[in-house]
Amino acid sequence: MKVPAIQRLRAKLHSQVPVYGLWITLESASICEMAVALGLDWVTIDAEHGHLDWKEIVEHIRAAVRSDTVVLVRLAENSPALIKRALDIGADGVVLPWIETPQQLESAIAAATYPPAASGASAPSAPPAGGSVSSSTRARPMPMCSSCR
Repeated sequence: MKVPAIQRLRAKLHSQVPVYGLWITLESASICEMAVALGLDWVTIDAEHGHLDWKEIVEHIRAAVRSDTVVLVRLAENSPALIKRALDIGADGVVLPWIETPQQLESAIAAATYPPAASGASAPSAPPAGGSVSSSTRARPMPMCSSCR
């Protein structure tokens, strides 16, 4: 997890400075490498609608691990197991579809929080090429509200 890069992205969003990114649906990690070389602020690897498997997702994350580009993984559902897996392999955060209630968002936040603070993953295998995750580091899910109730 690239905490300084995440903090810069959040600061830009908070101050309403434009941020630039790329939505990735293709297998080749060279796409992510190009996004990093262009200096994009973020990439989102689409694991919901695309046909990417976990091996390809890891390759995209590794392509950006030593960069200032924030890597998000869009998951197929709000599942604690999927959230933990994405964070364990090194994603900087997750994008979750179909968050429609405060309870669903609270559940996602709990799954994305590393112990001892909550129920998140406790033995990250990532970042795959260096770095560290402390127990106080908290990834932030990005909810996608697909409908209004």
